[in-house]
Amino acid sequence: MVREKRQFERYPCTILGSYTSDANIAVGTKCHDLGTTGAGLTVSENLPAGASLNLDLCTKKGNPLSIKGIVRWCKKTPDEWQAGIEFNKPVFFPLAMVI
Repeated sequence: MVREKRQFERYPCTILGSYTSDANIAVGTKCHDLGTTGAGLTVSENLPAGASLNLDLCTKKGNPLSIKGIVRWCKKTPDEWQAGIEFNKPVFFPLAMVI
């Protein structure tokens, strides 16, 4: 069994948004889990570990959620890329706003 390293729980969600990296080009993404200190994203490209991102999500209530973070890992699945993002600082938000 793999020991989880996260301090805060992640919650499954389906939130659309975009991210910008050093190239400053907005790229569409889907957030599939979200927590106080990070998120899991579905992305269209291999993001290098350590890259800085600006993540802009649109919550299910239509509220914008802008977060800065760092790519911790990115791996290829059969159909897409999955990436783990650690936020630069914890983001506290009501769960009902996003999931």
